[in-house]
Amino acid sequence: MKKGTIFLVFVCLFNSAFAQDSSWESRQFSQDELNNISILSECYGYVRFFYPNPHTKDIDWMRFLMKAIAKIEKTTNDDDLKSRLLELFSPVCPQISFSTDSMISTEKLTPPYYAIEHKAIGTLSTRVLGRKYSPIVKITDDIDYQKMYSYKLRENLYVNFPVAVKQLPAKTKEFSSLKKELNKIDKRNISLFTALINRKKIGKSNFLWEQSGFRIADVIVRRNYVRHFYPYFSEDGLDENWDLECLKTAERIAKINDIDNYYLSICRLLGNIKDSHVNIWSDYKYGKYVGGYINQYYPDVSLSVVNDTCFVDFVGKEYENVIKKGNIVRSIHTFPIDGIIQNKLLEVPHSTTSNGLHIMSLKGKLLGFRGKTSVDMITISQDNIETTTQLNANLTKTPYLSNNIFFRLLDNDVVYINLCSDSCTYKNFVNKIPAIQDSKGVIFDMRGYPRYDVLSIISHFIKDKIELGNIIRPFYCFPNQEKVKYMPSEKWYVYPAFLPESKWASKKYEYKKPLPIQIEKPIVFLIDGKNMSFGETFAEMMKFHKVGTLVGTHTAGCNGDLTQLSMPCFTFFMTYYKVLNRDGSQHHGIGVLPDVHCEMLLSDIRNNIDTQLEKAKELLR
Repeated sequence: MKKGTIFLVFVCLFNSAFAQDSSWESRQFSQDELNNISILSECYGYVRFFYPNPHTKDIDWMRFLMKAIAKIEKTTNDDDLKSRLLELFSPVCPQISFSTDSMISTEKLTPPYYAIEHKAIGTLSTRVLGRKYSPIVKITDDIDYQKMYSYKLRENLYVNFPVAVKQLPAKTKEFSSLKKELNKIDKRNISLFTALINRKKIGKSNFLWEQSGFRIADVIVRRNYVRHFYPYFSEDGLDENWDLECLKTAERIAKINDIDNYYLSICRLLGNIKDSHVNIWSDYKYGKYVGGYINQYYPDVSLSVVNDTCFVDFVGKEYENVIKKGNIVRSIHTFPIDGIIQNKLLEVPHSTTSNGLHIMSLKGKLLGFRGKTSVDMITISQDNIETTTQLNANLTKTPYLSNNIFFRLLDNDVVYINLCSDSCTYKNFVNKIPAIQDSKGVIFDMRGYPRYDVLSIISHFIKDKIELGNIIRPFYCFPNQEKVKYMPSEKWYVYPAFLPESKWASKKYEYKKPLPIQIEKPIVFLIDGKNMSFGETFAEMMKFHKVGTLVGTHTAGCNGDLTQLSMPCFTFFMTYYKVLNRDGSQHHGIGVLPDVHCEMLLSDIRNNIDTQLEKAKELLR
């Protein structure tokens, strides 16, 4: 607890000090240099992730890439490039070679032999659940592995290496020399002790992200994480544009001269991924225990979008006399709001537009600023009079009006239960069972992220067991997501609360043991684009097993569990399992469709009327 407190204190101090004084290496790369960087990026991904060498886990790959970028960017011709690539990679992959023609071997390996098998994203993640494992496996079955594989880097240039070997490589002198050399590369780490006694001096130091080579290495690492391990790579069309976008980002990121634009460039790059699980932290590290983050400030106003119209959805006390909830936003800083929204969506990875707009609103992307500042906002009132209001961005958190009411008894004796409320606990639900039993029906609100106790709650409303949908786990053995193997994820079930099986099921699948009470009431579920991940898993189960009627709009189309990929700057998350509909069709980017489609109306929002809730009440009359 104490360490965490100290770290947070230094985060704030360093962020403030760093913003005052900084010296950046900014440079322009030629097209030939960028092409060489692209080739390096491919070779790095192949060797790091798909060559079975147990010793490479000890390599500092960021340092390796910084060394490699400096070495290959000034090559004069193909022969020189091949020579330098061979010098770089042979210590970690002794069998590697570079050629003008493909050198695929038709000779197959006979077992036993060693190969790579990444279970989803495996040991690369910092949030993988369960026991750690090595991606190197010993294969004793007769599987189709050839002795050598060849991958095209460009015209007349191929990289050749084995993805499976009869014997694991030994730790050679060349490998040990490389490791020592990499340790000498200055990454400018700062210890906690140094930070304690030299805070002002540290704030004016030069840091690793100021080096163009480091920033390009950052792009290379992200490029390969996504290229080889993002399960919806083809569905998102990334096989058409990902490499080009990474190259454009490398060119742009080498020229920037401040950390804000560094962060924005990374957001723009990952914004090409249609994955709402992708979240990019604004953190950066000075050392193992010392770091900071980019400050963001917000006015006491938040915006949302409904039916292609941007409106004010929350107003703090400072502005309640000049701005009203439901006012339509026309422009910010005189720039038309539609263009701003489209531009900001490029910085927000999202599976569907509706969820992207929600994330943009939740994070205050439209009114967030790097420093305490102000913005002119033009709004149009209900009587068509345009007014301009100046907003002061002085809050460190975006104001966001959330619905945290757990239980309400509505008119016509209908019960409303918010499954996304912080108060959605099984204990609180049990206290409301008598009122539910006396009601005419139940509306479950799932417009957000349902709490895990929903499994215990829903067990009271089902008559037969319900099971998890179609979640599959990818196994990556070859580069570029070739020959991916998929295994079904372990199923879990929810049994009706009144059945004896409910006791062991709740214990095995780790949800609270429900009381043996059956509730027979008609049910309506409210869904929309805010419902994602586990929320979509639950919504799909409700629809497939016909537990109730789904009302609203489609869900986010983002499911499959997320994992954290730690980076020296701007750690990010992404999906690593794959979810399909039960018939094998695509769920990603589509979501769970409602039984009754119902859009929110801005006219209702202005009058504090929930359009979708009213539709649900109508169905239960």
